Amino acid sequence: MNIQPLIGLLGLFVFAFLAAPKTQAQQLLEMGLAENVDDSAKSMPMIAFDADFSLDGVAGENTTVSLLAEDGALKAGWPAARNGYPGIKLHAPDGAWDLSSWRWIRLDVENTGAKNVRLGLRADNPGADDDDKRRMHVIIDVNAGQKQTISLPIYSTNWALDRSVELVGMRDTPGQCKIDPSEVVKIILFSVRPYQEESLVVSNLRAVGEVKKLELSEFLPFIDKFGQYVHAEWDGKAHTDEDLIAQIESEAQDLASNPGPSNFNKYGGWADGPQLEATGHFRVTKHEGKWWLVDPDGRLFWSNGPDCIDVRFGGYTGVQYREDYFAWLPPQEGDPLSQHYMENAGWAPHGFYKDKLPFMMYDFHNANLQRKYGETWRESFADLAHQRIRSWGMNTIAAWGDPLIYRQQKTAYTTHVWVRGSRPIEGSSGYWGQFPDVFDPGFRDAARDSIAEYEQERTDPWNIGYYIDNEMSWGNTTDLAVAALTSPADQAAKLALIEDLKVNHRNIEALNAAWGSDYESWDDMVQRQDAPPELDRARPDLEPFYRKLCETYFRTIKEELKKQAPDKLYLGVRFAWRNDIVVKASAKYCDVVSYNAYQGTIGDLKLPEGIDRPLMIGEFTFSAADARGFGGLMISATDQTHRGERFVEYIRSGLENPQIVGAHWFQYIDQSPAGRPDGENWNVGIVSLTDYPHAGLIEGMRDIGYRMYDVRAGLQD
Repeated sequence: MNIQPLIGLLGLFVFAFLAAPKTQAQQLLEMGLAENVDDSAKSMPMIAFDADFSLDGVAGENTTVSLLAEDGALKAGWPAARNGYPGIKLHAPDGAWDLSSWRWIRLDVENTGAKNVRLGLRADNPGADDDDKRRMHVIIDVNAGQKQTISLPIYSTNWALDRSVELVGMRDTPGQCKIDPSEVVKIILFSVRPYQEESLVVSNLRAVGEVKKLELSEFLPFIDKFGQYVHAEWDGKAHTDEDLIAQIESEAQDLASNPGPSNFNKYGGWADGPQLEATGHFRVTKHEGKWWLVDPDGRLFWSNGPDCIDVRFGGYTGVQYREDYFAWLPPQEGDPLSQHYMENAGWAPHGFYKDKLPFMMYDFHNANLQRKYGETWRESFADLAHQRIRSWGMNTIAAWGDPLIYRQQKTAYTTHVWVRGSRPIEGSSGYWGQFPDVFDPGFRDAARDSIAEYEQERTDPWNIGYYIDNEMSWGNTTDLAVAALTSPADQAAKLALIEDLKVNHRNIEALNAAWGSDYESWDDMVQRQDAPPELDRARPDLEPFYRKLCETYFRTIKEELKKQAPDKLYLGVRFAWRNDIVVKASAKYCDVVSYNAYQGTIGDLKLPEGIDRPLMIGEFTFSAADARGFGGLMISATDQTHRGERFVEYIRSGLENPQIVGAHWFQYIDQSPAGRPDGENWNVGIVSLTDYPHAGLIEGMRDIGYRMYDVRAGLQD
């Protein structure tokens, strides 16, 4: 489609805006587009924890609550609940709060327990328990003995648009609230799967910071020619092509001044550490009570590096149906930068574009690489990646690295494999897709063929090992068994489960008596697609099958991997959601168990009791709004320097955890503020869309990376 006439009109507005005589920072503040809100700003108490406050309905499951009226506070506590979310519910005294004119919901919390806690603060509209679009939350970590304020942003900016408009394709949308801010009926403070007993004192629930109204005509377009958010300023933001060229020289000086840790060997292993057996491949060992990787030369190795070092994982965003968001787009043909258009025909699992495949996208990051480095932009990207990783105190190209980059054999790497092409369990569902039927013969074939695509990696000494699959939806300890039962009659998993049931129950009548079901025969059970009428009665049969399914998954993949790459580590499945049964199955067959752990620290993170295996963190990150003007993540930071500080704290806690052998940052490049195909649009990168490092973040990375091995060995804090 031809979008150039519209783009030309939009460009006139942006030119007028940028040409204003005031500095842009001044103008943004006056327009209400820049963030400048602290707790001394105007606030509104939401609840008074005084003598008149009623505790009715406040305590969640397994939670005790008492009123400290003289202190204007509540005391709350709960036991360990590794698969639960205990907490308190604070209901609006008059039925609902109208928070449409406020920027933040804030609550003061004191952790009076002996261990760090991970807490969430959630705001609900009516019906939120059954609809995640009616609730929003933020998650933070509070150390033992610490007092902290939890801040839940109502809007992703400190302004709101003057009229209702649907800005689409973004998880965090400028000027918008994820729920209806005029009808917030309750606030929930919850703990995220606590591993131990916890106790808190909470106080001062309030709304903070007035939100200004902005006319829509002043907002659109909000993405500039470099893919950056128009209405904010930050260090490193580019305004001209000349700014991009200046960034090259600035970074070159920085890299020359910081060549990398002197105690790294060629692989990034601990050159000054003990010499262990050199096998020519990476392996794992437990040394002096701590798990380690060992590099091919026999040196201890702790893996530290970013995911997604690949030009495919940058500033791509959907432009079709949203052309008025962008101040500039090239013609689809005939311009040197036209090559960065692409048609997305296959991946938009969530959000606005889910039902709009295929659609046109544009990659601003790659366009900026071409502007900076010319026609050799791909080669420059690859060369810089290796140099940057070492300079930043890192030693690994983590998941989803470009094979053309890691095969240069300059930086250790992990290989990521998706097992594709097998039949799913038709009754299953999941955030990223359905679960494969591991009892179908096609699953083994798919595992074998998927691994075979990475032939060179099988013997490459720089390859640490293989992550296989990612963030699969394992559900609870019966979900996949129920999914098998609700699948068609020819589902292999369903037939395997029913064969097990025949062993456990002498006939269908015995099964019906145990489950409370009404199957007429075993064949009737095959043909029907019913879930058990009473799950708890079926649990003694379903959980063993769930365990069998999990073990079959990991065993099959390990067997196929070791046939092809016997010297390489199986690094697991990168759990985002997990339970003890599936983690134990992973530990049984994987060389390293892997978690994607988006939390503040990982010092207390551990495998289920009785499991002593190495643990790798496949993803973690911290984001901030200062380098794009809006948005953030559930685990966020105030600015780039704070991102660096949180990185130090996270990596240090991992180095001090004897099970953890590495932690991988998600990701190398920032996501587009306009959103990738599933809507994620966060400042998760180490480098911006103009391929320029966030200085405050890499300062923290160097701080801990250059002394990583001394901290791991206990030689310094």
